[in-house]
Amino acid sequence: MIKEATLEPGATNVALAVLGPVRAWRGGTELQVGGPQRRAGLALLLAGDGEPVHLDVFFEALWRGDPPASAANVVHRLISALRHALEPSKVAREAGSLIARVPGGYRLATTPETLDLTWFRASVRRARILAVAGEQGRAIDAYAKGLHLWQGPAAAGLDPGVRAHPQIAALDREWAEVARVAADLALSAGRAERVLPVVARAAHAHPLDESLQARHVLLLSASGRRAAALDTYAEVRRRLADELGLDPGEELRAAQREVLIAASAPPPRKRTPAQIPAALPGFTGRAVELAAIGEAAEPGGSMPVIAVSGMAGAGKTALAVQWAHTAADTYPDGQLYADLRGFGPAEPLPPADALRDFLSALGVREPEMPAGLDGRATLFRSLLSGRRVLVLLDNARDAAQVRPLLPGSPGCLALVTSRNPMTALVAAAGARVVRLDPMTAGDARDLLTARIGKARVDGEPTAARELVHACGRLPLALAITAARAAVHRSMRLAELAADVTGHGLDAFTEAGEDLRTVFSWSYRTLPAPSARLFRLLAPHRGAEITVPLAASAAGVTEREARTLLRDLTGAHLLSERQPGRYTMHPLLRLYGAELEPSRDDLVAAVGPPGLVDPGRFGGLGPLG
Repeated sequence: MIKEATLEPGATNVALAVLGPVRAWRGGTELQVGGPQRRAGLALLLAGDGEPVHLDVFFEALWRGDPPASAANVVHRLISALRHALEPSKVAREAGSLIARVPGGYRLATTPETLDLTWFRASVRRARILAVAGEQGRAIDAYAKGLHLWQGPAAAGLDPGVRAHPQIAALDREWAEVARVAADLALSAGRAERVLPVVARAAHAHPLDESLQARHVLLLSASGRRAAALDTYAEVRRRLADELGLDPGEELRAAQREVLIAASAPPPRKRTPAQIPAALPGFTGRAVELAAIGEAAEPGGSMPVIAVSGMAGAGKTALAVQWAHTAADTYPDGQLYADLRGFGPAEPLPPADALRDFLSALGVREPEMPAGLDGRATLFRSLLSGRRVLVLLDNARDAAQVRPLLPGSPGCLALVTSRNPMTALVAAAGARVVRLDPMTAGDARDLLTARIGKARVDGEPTAARELVHACGRLPLALAITAARAAVHRSMRLAELAADVTGHGLDAFTEAGEDLRTVFSWSYRTLPAPSARLFRLLAPHRGAEITVPLAASAAGVTEREARTLLRDLTGAHLLSERQPGRYTMHPLLRLYGAELEPSRDDLVAAVGPPGLVDPGRFGGLGPLG
């Protein structure tokens, strides 16, 4: 009944139905509308959906176009009886708020809360808007909710002559048309099961509508019910022959052929994707962070999301890949990987493209691939339902890029790496963030040892410490330096340490790796005011950067400075160790100091009168 379809009484406390038997409720109690003629009159008003219904419509429907001389009076008395049934508190002859007299006829006041037809049409309008916007999944849901309101043919149970009147017959045609559109969208998006029940109901009510029956057959097949699909085709074929003396048309025959082809095709080979890249040779350290990921990934009641966040070169990918390999057995249904290119020379990878790759790895063939992002995301979540799959989303730009790629079921895990702190993902998906700082001195020494050998590190312990310090304990800088040491085996570590210390970022270019370029990918994401503040703060020699210092440097208010500092910490170009107290990695200072100052930077450095309070700078020194 209507209440089960979420139709709720509005301000009038009345709910009305015409999508099926004509019914009415007040406050949850069904009303006795009256005999067949009253129900027919109410059906005509309901089918008008708030539009005026002329007396001629009543005459044609109730008396087949041959009304008696008293027909107008009969209709007026019928309306009066309906008003009393729907609004019993109204006194006799009072107009009431539901049925209004208009020139030449009557009009029923309707809203989506009072009439199922109005609700249905509102759902269809919403579905069409969502489909045009590319949100196929939500559009399919809206179509399904609207079609669910249909409990049978419009005005079911009334005299066939009344139901055949154009005012009511048009509703059944509208039902069939919307069911066809919903079926097409669901088939293209791989969500046949979502609309199968409501389309099946429409097909049952329109047994000779070949176009609708063809879609019903295809939905059954797409839902894995090929035998039922072929049985349905056979039943429709029999009806066409018995009742119309016709064979099925091309559209219905094409649907049968598609089912037969699908039934004869060999079952798709089960795919268990194993896409995680090879682990980094000589990976060492990060025991605390590995343990934190493992703890957060423990099976629980919900699908965990873990975000590994840190500055450029901190080793986020290496850490995530290392953990993924150790945990692969926990996810026997597959391990998926995507480089989202959030920070790098290329444009970020669109989520729809990443989903195409994932779905292909899971066995979805190109003809079955949904066209849009929403359809692919829905199918992806459906395929992962009930499975244990690890999804590693590497180098994400922001939470918006990640959200469509998240599984939707317990048992799966999404492991995300990003320079972005992913606070939006924490809020929206309950993500657990594992912060990746520069390595401890001990882990950094172990990394050098793993790359260049224990003998060289133990042979020059002081030089090894100097190298670790010069690299700022940053894994990428250490890896580049170790690569140089491995190539130049005759070079002493003391010489290498002196070279690294004396040549700034030029020392960190080896074998295609360039620390300066890696830093630039973070810098380029900044808004112009935040980028300017980064350039101004880079030469600061103090141990800490405070909000007043940043405000003075940029010539802005402290409130504005906090916003800019938030951008810098979000890009991991600053670290906030305590509230309002920030530090900048020494290698980032070198990078920032190299950047070409703008005219605004130079103005801030000189300090125009009234803009900068020199006393607030502390040990900042000359800027720009």
